[in-house]
Amino acid sequence: MSEKTKPADFSALLLHPWPALAALLILFNAFYLRQHHAGFWSGKLSDVGICFLLPVLLAASWGLVAKLIHPLSPQRNLLQPAPVALVSCCVCAAYFGALNLLPGFPRFHETLMGFLVKNPIRPTMDVTDLPCLAFTVAAYFFIHRQLSTP
Repeated sequence: MSEKTKPADFSALLLHPWPALAALLILFNAFYLRQHHAGFWSGKLSDVGICFLLPVLLAASWGLVAKLIHPLSPQRNLLQPAPVALVSCCVCAAYFGALNLLPGFPRFHETLMGFLVKNPIRPTMDVTDLPCLAFTVAAYFFIHRQLSTP
């Protein structure tokens, strides 16, 4: 079947080893490195994992929602790999960039996270985190390839 007739398998995004490794990196950093070996690298490892994992989670969520509303909408391009990958990565890159560049954004982030978790981590602005955005580019290629593979 061609890409136009076979819907992309969004669950494959979460079942692949790369997102699992990114999640493990975040957990290892949060529960071990920051507790026992806090420093420059312990701060960067979570950013690396987040810059890869967050776009993947957003794309997988988009796929789930788009499949639920698909019968109500004739817009099949909601499920095409390129737009899903591009928008997911751009949204995450813009959020991460704003978190590290815009003075009031960390407070907004902390408030937003307060609705989701009991004790949110207080983010700090750090321009040296921006190179981690390269992993968002890696996430783009990962998402696009996973969704394009029959």
